[in-house]
Amino acid sequence: MNQQSENGFTFESLKKALKNGKRLVNNFPSTKTITVACACVLLASCGSSNNKQQPAITTPQAQTVEDVSTLLERARFAEFQGSLADAENLRLEAAQSMLSLGNRAAAMNLYAGVKPDLLDIDKLVSYSLEYGELALSTGEYYLANRILNNSRLVLQIISVNPEQELRWRENRANLFATIDEPIKAIREHIAITPLLTDPQQEAANNETLWKVLTQLPESALTHLSVLEKNDLLRGWYALAAINKNNNYTLEQQLQQVSIWQEQWPYHPANQNLPEDLRLLQQLVSQQPKQIALLLPTTGRFANAGKAVRDGFMASYFADTQSGNTTAELRIYNTDGADINAVYDQAVADGAEAIIGPLQKKPLEELNLRPGLPVPTLALNYVSGSLFTQNLYQFGLAAEDEGRQIAIRAWKDGHRRAMILASSRDWGQRASRAFIDQWQSLGGTIAIDSEFSTQAKFSDTVESSLLVNRSKQRARTLRRAISTSVEFEPRSRSDVDMIFMVANPGDAKQLKPTLAFHYAGAIPVYGTSHLYNPTAGSENKDLNGIRFTSLPWYFGFNTKLKTDLDQTTNTSSFQSLHALGVDAYRVYPRLKQFELVSDIRLYGATGNLYLTDGGRIAREQSWAIINSGEAKALPTVASGILSRAD
Repeated sequence: MNQQSENGFTFESLKKALKNGKRLVNNFPSTKTITVACACVLLASCGSSNNKQQPAITTPQAQTVEDVSTLLERARFAEFQGSLADAENLRLEAAQSMLSLGNRAAAMNLYAGVKPDLLDIDKLVSYSLEYGELALSTGEYYLANRILNNSRLVLQIISVNPEQELRWRENRANLFATIDEPIKAIREHIAITPLLTDPQQEAANNETLWKVLTQLPESALTHLSVLEKNDLLRGWYALAAINKNNNYTLEQQLQQVSIWQEQWPYHPANQNLPEDLRLLQQLVSQQPKQIALLLPTTGRFANAGKAVRDGFMASYFADTQSGNTTAELRIYNTDGADINAVYDQAVADGAEAIIGPLQKKPLEELNLRPGLPVPTLALNYVSGSLFTQNLYQFGLAAEDEGRQIAIRAWKDGHRRAMILASSRDWGQRASRAFIDQWQSLGGTIAIDSEFSTQAKFSDTVESSLLVNRSKQRARTLRRAISTSVEFEPRSRSDVDMIFMVANPGDAKQLKPTLAFHYAGAIPVYGTSHLYNPTAGSENKDLNGIRFTSLPWYFGFNTKLKTDLDQTTNTSSFQSLHALGVDAYRVYPRLKQFELVSDIRLYGATGNLYLTDGGRIAREQSWAIINSGEAKALPTVASGILSRAD
């Protein structure tokens, strides 16, 4: 029985290989080799003194890459033997070992080769946690979603170790919040609560839950606070709805919180209110008694200044008519004036808070001062860093939109972007912000093109999409074979999304040009600059473009917007109306922004939050052009009311 086979293997060597789980030949490519190996398996079985079942293959933790390679060889051999579960266990161990060795990229590839359906529940939990966390850390959200939502794991999760269930739910909550599915994230945080034994962990979980809750629109929160059957969650929804109600003044919001506390005496949030709500009493007691608006009401920027003023005043009078206490208001014209002299005069007249200036140059002059005596909300941004104490910046920055679009496109699964941006200052600022954010996420810029005149649009798009090279190849082929050939030009294949920064006139030329040059199927994301709400059917050329937009255009305080449109002659400055409306809501909450990290205020210009340098940044709504009309894209709350169980 010791004779050598024609492939150079003896029975004893094969039996030894079987015992050690080592590969006989590379992947057993030869049918003859497989036949010999199978025969040897049978002989080994016949030579055995009993028919005991072979024990499951186990191995110590691999310490080197060579050990990982050995595990993979053993997995292939186990699969050849028909031990499929053992093979997957070995592949999982190889992936885990590679992860422990610090090679995350290789570990990702190894985890991808594991068949989770063949793992027992304990191994499936380990696989899902480790592979899911790797996918999350590398931005592969769709992959993480598939891994962490394995149907067998979901059904059996209550049978696993509580610590593993906690880790699994925390990963899912993080994933759902990241991919804009806050309802699912909220339910995971509620499910996490009974798994926690440390009060500090419970407080941290509630804090994260609160941040996710405040992503939802106030209308959705109000509905859910009625329809939700889970008492604990219904209380959270009710409290978050109070926090997100845009019509409440600080006094009204404080009163509503007190009513909520009476209705929910045993709710965990009653014992420890979210920090932004705990500050309400202090904010109410410290409201300024006099405020000053520093705006240009004559000269070149008069229309812009008046539009901001009108938005601010509309909110101011709405509060007055509702019987709410309002501060004394004074307006100072900054056109052609020394901004420092105007500012000091406003303070001398008794202003305890100042809104303005609107223009960049006066703001930069104020920024040269070491500090300001009262909180000041400027309605623009300085070019560099903000140095002055008590100075905050708030405006309609194109950079905010560039960053927001990069994040959204990345979450949508795109990785290679083409940029078509206006050469104007706002276009280049949005483009630079997009590029910085996109590359920080791991995305690639396939082409970055800027344009200045419509006359060169076709050439710009054609060369950017490499259609001209496709045509050149066809011409070369025709010359080579001296005959006519059928040919359809094609655009480059390494672009999966287009970022467009253009005004309405340019955008209406660019979108059809993309279709003409065979790029009509590539998703286009744009900034709010491309949309003119008064253009009507002229917007048809923009069909299909997803763009960021002010909530002001999509149902934010419709009565206030209608009143402004009817009573002012600055309808072409609607975005500045929205800026004025939000300035009125932001200035009393500056301390709240300062003291509470990650606080959000849902306003007419977007979800507002404070970043470094006293900058109020924005996340706008999303819309899409359909049949020439801009329609708000479904919010994260769409469709949830029927599932609120």
